[in-house]
Amino acid sequence: MAHRPLNESEKVALDAHQSLFFLKGSLNGPDSLREINALISKVIAAGALGVYAEHSGAAWSAKAFSEMEIENAPLDFWLNFIETKNVLYTLGLESFSLPDLCVSNSNGNSEKLQDLLLTVAEYLYLERVLGESGTKVETEEKETFELCKENSPLFTKNDPEWNRLGTMRLVKR
Repeated sequence: MAHRPLNESEKVALDAHQSLFFLKGSLNGPDSLREINALISKVIAAGALGVYAEHSGAAWSAKAFSEMEIENAPLDFWLNFIETKNVLYTLGLESFSLPDLCVSNSNGNSEKLQDLLLTVAEYLYLERVLGESGTKVETEEKETFELCKENSPLFTKNDPEWNRLGTMRLVKR
């Protein structure tokens, strides 16, 4: 799902906000994601202007969040992607107790690779599979990728985006 820009009235309201409500923790499965999404819905119904996931930078206005189909607990609402010259990375999987993922741009276009990373992330999260080196994943197109520990992650330990669980690279086999 593409992130939606704020409209002018949402920008004005956010600029004038007077308080923040923080939730801190990790989500350890689909049930906990559904529970947190339900809690966020209640906070928004009580008058919150929006929601922001600090680790990934994903942000939603109250209206946009309320329009999303959150019952299925999709990860794509809470992840972002960062593309460098050669690699596409996920940002925000630490919140789901997972390493971030990356894949070489030579494996397809940006949209296809985002779908691949999201599919692998959802598989690891929903099936509670440990994302460790050697794990093999087969796509619907019958392509096989192997997870390998990324020795040169995009962020360092001092960066707020750094994932303490590391980064795993998907290597096409």
